[in-house]
Amino acid sequence: MSWPKVKLGDVAPAIPVKNVNLDEDELVWQLNLDQIESNTGKIVDKVKQPLSSAGSSTHFFNNEHVLYSKLRPYLNKVVVPDELGIATTELVPMKPDQKRLNKEYLAYYLRSKPFVEWVSTQVSGAKMPRVVMSIFWQHEMPLPPLYEQERIVSVLDKSNRLRQKREQAIKLADDFLRATFLEMFGDPIENPKGWNVKPLADQIVHANNGISRRRKEDTNEGDIVLRLQDVHYSGIAFDKELNRIKLVDKEKQIARVEHDDLLFIRVNGNPNYVGRTAVFKSYIEPVYHNDHLIRIKLDNEYQSDFLCYLINSPFSRKLIAQQIKTSAGQHTISQDGILKLMFYRPPIELQEKFINIKNKIESIFYRKDKHEDLFASISNKLIHSIK
Repeated sequence: MSWPKVKLGDVAPAIPVKNVNLDEDELVWQLNLDQIESNTGKIVDKVKQPLSSAGSSTHFFNNEHVLYSKLRPYLNKVVVPDELGIATTELVPMKPDQKRLNKEYLAYYLRSKPFVEWVSTQVSGAKMPRVVMSIFWQHEMPLPPLYEQERIVSVLDKSNRLRQKREQAIKLADDFLRATFLEMFGDPIENPKGWNVKPLADQIVHANNGISRRRKEDTNEGDIVLRLQDVHYSGIAFDKELNRIKLVDKEKQIARVEHDDLLFIRVNGNPNYVGRTAVFKSYIEPVYHNDHLIRIKLDNEYQSDFLCYLINSPFSRKLIAQQIKTSAGQHTISQDGILKLMFYRPPIELQEKFINIKNKIESIFYRKDKHEDLFASISNKLIHSIK
């Protein structure tokens, strides 16, 4: 079914609450961006303070609003408030037309992956990227009838509750793995077990950037060339349309990815994604990579999955952050910066023992289930028009 499209500005304009009758010493909810959980909109710290303590760059909202963060939209902070409060002006007080638009439906739409990916490209400002609101308000979203919006919200709510329970189990598994890692190897920064520590350059066979050439927009044929969006913590994503370019022999020699190579994201608009690493295992045809990724080939003393876990772990984020440079809103780590990273290397037998434990845990807790499939299916229907 193809639903009619409407501009965001027509169905949910920015209308803050006016003429609020509160005393200066009355306690009121004061909401800042750092109190909002990314992707879910959960309030992690609900603070109520006297009205007199509120700053000047604020506005009132109530439970009829959807609050959208225009600052760093990739952080995906959208709130459906449950009471009157004051928010920073970085949170846009969108007020849905109740006769046409369900506020929960709007929130799901604004949090959807395709919308976040699109709006993250509609920003200005390098260090503090903000959404260009003139473009935001012109964006057209699909608008089914209210009863259909409510049905979609109901299904997504139920699916979300199931996903949250699964996420709690996964978090417990992650905590267990981190505790096991620390018990076996110790903190990588403090290195209490005294493992041999060297720069990554001294512990690998080689590292190299990929090809800089991009495919033409109207063609997608030839050889598979991986991009940063194909590299996830869970591995390489081959379950969607792959990027293809007709490569020449020289490009193939430079950028061929082989079994157990690590692919390291070296540039991204979100600094938290710089350094994300995955292990390439195999595919049914040859695979190559572009220059947003650095390919690392290990020697025989490093287990690829172990080093990947170490690089992606919270323990290593400080090391990586020290090597990141920022320019024009892009956060980058050079090949030289990667090779300077100092990592310990425990005996290969211990590395393999930990990875065996990790694989057993993940086989139990990390399997994709029908609730995720249901959520993705309904969400895709909800956001089918965003490209």
